[in-house]
Amino acid sequence: MIVSRLGNALRNSAKPSFSTIRFFTFLTYPVSLGVMLLEKSGILFFLARFTAPLMDFLGLPGETALVCFTSIFLNVYSAIAVIETLNLSGREIIILTTSCLIAHNFFIENAVLKKAGSPLFRITFHRLFFAIATAWILNLILPAEGASRIVDAMPLAPAAASAPLALMPEIGLDVTELPSLLLSWFISSSMLILRVSLIILAVVFLQKLMDEFGLMKFFGRLSSPLMRVLGLSANAGYVWVVANVIGLLYGSAALVEEARNGTLSPREVKLFNNHVAISHSQMEDTFLFMALGAPALWVALPRFIVAIIVVWLERGCRFLFRKLF
Repeated sequence: MIVSRLGNALRNSAKPSFSTIRFFTFLTYPVSLGVMLLEKSGILFFLARFTAPLMDFLGLPGETALVCFTSIFLNVYSAIAVIETLNLSGREIIILTTSCLIAHNFFIENAVLKKAGSPLFRITFHRLFFAIATAWILNLILPAEGASRIVDAMPLAPAAASAPLALMPEIGLDVTELPSLLLSWFISSSMLILRVSLIILAVVFLQKLMDEFGLMKFFGRLSSPLMRVLGLSANAGYVWVVANVIGLLYGSAALVEEARNGTLSPREVKLFNNHVAISHSQMEDTFLFMALGAPALWVALPRFIVAIIVVWLERGCRFLFRKLF
């Protein structure tokens, strides 16, 4: 009996798993290649320089523009690599971390949210706006002096060259380096696709296994009080945990599958997407930025709170719209 159910779960997970893997593969290769060429040619660095006035508005030094651009085009890992080269104060790391964790990996994550049911332009604007708004609010509420009281004397990244914008490379790509760059890009992209594919297979199989044994309904009931507090559907419990424990990218198969099989209505999917677009991968991201010295609560709480506020604001606006029109 149990073996039969395991077999059913395995068969039912095959089609959605490979569909998501194919989608991710076709998206990752061209996107990662384009960003690699932009970075190696110096164009990405050049573009980052012009966002320095915005960085100043957010209470950040101009060179952190490169971190934000890197985060948007790539992921939090690449942003961390850049942050480690800068000499930033505790409050600057908090502001920058929160902004990057809301707005990162746009090409792939926004495409996932679009596939799940959210308009691409809207979700992109949504993440950009709230990344800037949250950073601006943090700049207002975090004291400019004595930041150590807030961040518990957090250790700072060692100072390297704190003015990378002044060392902007020449625009142009050395053709002689192209073969080695392409080989390195292909290997790293393929390894990423392999890792993500294995996780997608495991996540969808787990989801189908829970369906087979009736655990999805149990888990939904167990988490429904929390989901209601967040302003989300009680049925969103499973995908909410997936998105926050293993991340939006790795949990994309579960999210897309829930949208397709009708567990969440189109309206519920859009509310859920608006939440996880701002707050996801809480476990992994918190540990990553704690390695830079950022306090766990300041990594996790700001975007979690903003995500809740955003969902309730949207629900309120929809209610008023129905009443008025």
